[in-house]
Amino acid sequence: MYFRQGRREDSRENLLQATERNPKDGPTWMRLADFAEEDGDLKTAITFARNAIRVAPEDEDFRSRLMELLTASGKDKEALRVKLTALLTSKNPDIQRVYQEILDIAEEFYGMQDVGSCIRTYELAFDKLPYICSSRDQLRVIQLLEEAERPEETLRFFLKYWGASLLTADGKTVSPYKIPSSSSVMETVKRCECIESMKLPILLKFLTLMVRFNLGRVVKDRIDSVATERNVRYHYMALYDLAKVCKSTGLADLGLKIAKLLALHPKSRRISKIICLLGDLQVECGQHQDALSTYRHVINRLDPRCTEARLSLGNLLRRLGEEKAALEILQPSHLMSQPATTTPLRPSTTANPNSSVPKRSVSSNRLPSKMDLDSSSHSSGSVSDIEDEDAGDEEEEEDEDEDLDYEEEEEDQDDEDEVSEALKLSDDSPSENSDDNDTSAPMVPSLDQNSAKHLLCNDPVAMRIAYERCRLLDAPSTWKVFLRDACHLLFYDVTQVYCCEKPDPSLMFQHFLAKDSPVENLARLDSLGSPETRVSGEDLWVLCLRVFDILLSHKEYAALDRVLAWASVLPYVVGEPHRRRHVAHLFASVAFYLGDGETVMEVLRHLEREFAHTNQFWNLLNLAITMSGELRLARFLLRRVARDKNNLAASLMSCGDCMTRGSSRYSIALLTDVRSRHPEVPMISLLLAICFLNISVHKHIFSRHKSILQCIGFLSEYRRLRGECQ
Repeated sequence: MYFRQGRREDSRENLLQATERNPKDGPTWMRLADFAEEDGDLKTAITFARNAIRVAPEDEDFRSRLMELLTASGKDKEALRVKLTALLTSKNPDIQRVYQEILDIAEEFYGMQDVGSCIRTYELAFDKLPYICSSRDQLRVIQLLEEAERPEETLRFFLKYWGASLLTADGKTVSPYKIPSSSSVMETVKRCECIESMKLPILLKFLTLMVRFNLGRVVKDRIDSVATERNVRYHYMALYDLAKVCKSTGLADLGLKIAKLLALHPKSRRISKIICLLGDLQVECGQHQDALSTYRHVINRLDPRCTEARLSLGNLLRRLGEEKAALEILQPSHLMSQPATTTPLRPSTTANPNSSVPKRSVSSNRLPSKMDLDSSSHSSGSVSDIEDEDAGDEEEEEDEDEDLDYEEEEEDQDDEDEVSEALKLSDDSPSENSDDNDTSAPMVPSLDQNSAKHLLCNDPVAMRIAYERCRLLDAPSTWKVFLRDACHLLFYDVTQVYCCEKPDPSLMFQHFLAKDSPVENLARLDSLGSPETRVSGEDLWVLCLRVFDILLSHKEYAALDRVLAWASVLPYVVGEPHRRRHVAHLFASVAFYLGDGETVMEVLRHLEREFAHTNQFWNLLNLAITMSGELRLARFLLRRVARDKNNLAASLMSCGDCMTRGSSRYSIALLTDVRSRHPEVPMISLLLAICFLNISVHKHIFSRHKSILQCIGFLSEYRRLRGECQ
């Protein structure tokens, strides 16, 4: 009656009183939910609808109404859970339809990117209806678990739903929920039983998980039975995963058996990572010579750019004491084809384009003359074919050793030239026709498309090889070569972009190269290539710090100044505040040591926002201005004072700078303005006295008496404010 009369509030109050008298009245709760929805209060409407569901859990209309409210409020997942609860508690005789609807709900969870809820929904379907679930649905759950990287739950799923069981010595079955979290229970496992109907792909996944959790001893015989040539034809990638896990868990002999089968089969013998795994397992088993032949087979005939093979071969050669051969393998020039013709950079009126390309020694550019990495002849990839190449490889190694010995003799004969070469990024002098007064580079320079292809940052594989070579060279006996290669890796790309020997101060700590430039990849190194082979920005930053440390230890401050100048334009340095701050502080210190006040000034300008509140910053800035004779530094101070008149340090420095440049009257005007805002600072009175004293000694002055009196007056005021002093 109240509702028909339009008295909604009275109607709602009566309904609430009715629910208090009879809380089990479902329709009353739903009427309250309708009222709350009409008022726009979906949260209250959902609460009333849930109360109605508690009263009548089997009422489909109530449940549908609750799902509509949840969907309208944006709670789609809760709506699906309500529907799932209804299906699990329903007494519908059509079991197949209920099972299919539960699976549909699981896929809806997956569409919402909730993999955990999707997996739990599948498991609820298997628990409720275990006799109609198909192996295809179970395989779908395994794929979801692998996608979510949950190996422990995957193993439990096998033990719960695939008929696999783990037994102790006395025949007791181990609970799936104690595997593999309990190490004590894992040690008691002695046998493993699987149903005969388990298909081979599923069995291989299960065996891989067992080996991964150190239960390989339990399934070793079963692995031997499935590692056959017949199974390699259709399941070689699953066997590859199994062999890889065997290598990491100490079952190298078992993994080696599988890897040999893969290396001999026509379908898998041309896959580089499979042959590399064979080499790794041969190393684990102590077959070093076979491993050398395997890695060389990958590099020479399968994939010359295979990073894994080159790194593994270099590390193995180093372990065997063949340092020179290891360095030659880790030469990035093997992977990067050099441009056939010299492509000019963007025209620059400031420096010779040749000066931007750092020189390298002959040995760093030389390719091995007796070794063809891109051989046109392809082998079958079998182990016997690999072994047949040993004799030819030994001859090639002898020729390589002769070349390396010749290079060593050249280095010994001209040691001083090598030191200067290692400590310099470029030895080319600027063009004679260049403008001496303008040494800046283009603000946003670029390379043409062909030249950009040969930059290291555009080739993650070559960059990783160059990085590993630098790590190998990082030793006291090879610090010169290390500096050369490290500087080439760190700064070669940016020197190709900026046509100058040293970047202009206006380019330092700027974000010009982070976007829309040929070297923009340097700003996103953490997303280039695969995670196993990429060189991150942190890796290159650590290499930068190592270069700084070596140059400091050898007191090569001039070279360090150039290195820091190029480091200040690297995108992965400019983009990180702590790296930028580290380079700026070291750069300012080195510039102070070299007496380059202008560079210090430019560096300090980038630190002003962060350290302007400290006295140390203004003291250093004052030293830089005093050390430099540039007039534009005085203009910078004047602009700084104009922006912030309350900055006492900048005001005093500006007045002192004007006074030292002979503008005493202008300095007096500035000091008078500062004195009006800071009358208690004695330094202002002293500077005013000095300014009037300077005016009094000018030759053209008409009368010195008035200036001397002003000087004495300000000195008296200084004495009053400062107190007794010398």
